[in-house]
Amino acid sequence: MSSPWPNPFRLAGLFRHKRRPTPARRPTVRLEIESLESRWVPATFTVTGTTLTVAGTPVNDNFQFLETTTYSNGSTVRNFYVAMNDQTIAFTSNQISTIYVNGNGGSDTGLVNFTQDAFTIPGQTSSQELQHTVVLTGGGGYVLDNFGNVFMAFANFNNTQAYLGVSDKGTLFTPSGSNASLVTAGDYSYTQGGTNSEFHLIQGARTLNGFSTNPATDIVYHYDTSGFNWFQAAGSGFSQMSGSTSTQPFTNSAFGFRTQYGFSSNGGNDIATFYDSPANDNLVGQTNFTYMYGTVNGASYFDDAIGFSRVFAFSQNGGIDYASVYSNLVTASGHWIFLTPAPQNP
Repeated sequence: MSSPWPNPFRLAGLFRHKRRPTPARRPTVRLEIESLESRWVPATFTVTGTTLTVAGTPVNDNFQFLETTTYSNGSTVRNFYVAMNDQTIAFTSNQISTIYVNGNGGSDTGLVNFTQDAFTIPGQTSSQELQHTVVLTGGGGYVLDNFGNVFMAFANFNNTQAYLGVSDKGTLFTPSGSNASLVTAGDYSYTQGGTNSEFHLIQGARTLNGFSTNPATDIVYHYDTSGFNWFQAAGSGFSQMSGSTSTQPFTNSAFGFRTQYGFSSNGGNDIATFYDSPANDNLVGQTNFTYMYGTVNGASYFDDAIGFSRVFAFSQNGGIDYASVYSNLVTASGHWIFLTPAPQNP
């Protein structure tokens, strides 16, 4: 009989990416128990009222969580399966309302799975899902339940993975320290790097918001899918890639990044749109790439769109904006002052 436990994915190779990473291959959840190393020592499960506390060990730990949902007599019951290393425990939402997990040292990995919580109400043909919001940050994160309450919080985890259903939402914050990045690629996104070389992945969310905790050094990379995609960059602090995978639409947004890339390499006649900042901006449009740069409140920014079929750039928010356009695939509108030759690359 197969086990309901998901198998953690070995994505250590992603840490090797530097300036321009290739998005990680889309992971596939396998619901089976993973063999555990004998060097792990027992973790601690403590139940106080309706709160479950899970304490890891000083060495490397592996925390896993799976939720399923059943419907009976007009109400839903959530079933929780929790594992830390070689110890497992199960509860329902009638018994446990909050879970706190602490890795307590080592290079710990945490995995949460909300892809199995669909349920069907008798007399209806379509299934439903409870909505969760997963927030992954440097060192851990937390999960909000369908009422907006903190259901789970975990700390001291440098590697986390969250697999979500179509009703769930995801948020990623870059780890603290330099050389951190956010990568979005359709229905999965991850952050990596920082002081502790962390890795945090969210897969399956239709809506993903990523935030920079180190705007001066963080970089965001948006990758397209095989369908139609739309990349947008608005000066310093916002960019977005939206489109659809083979199964669902997606919108991946990034906030607070001063260096922002959008890549179109999978077909689909993708479009990129640039919006100027309130300060002075510079636009350079070529056939294969278009970039915009400037300085806002003393902080420089750089936005780059690579490989898009068409590019549109708007100057409408003030400042003195200059544009050098060398391709009929690039359309600059608004208050641009057109220059030839192009200014030197920043």
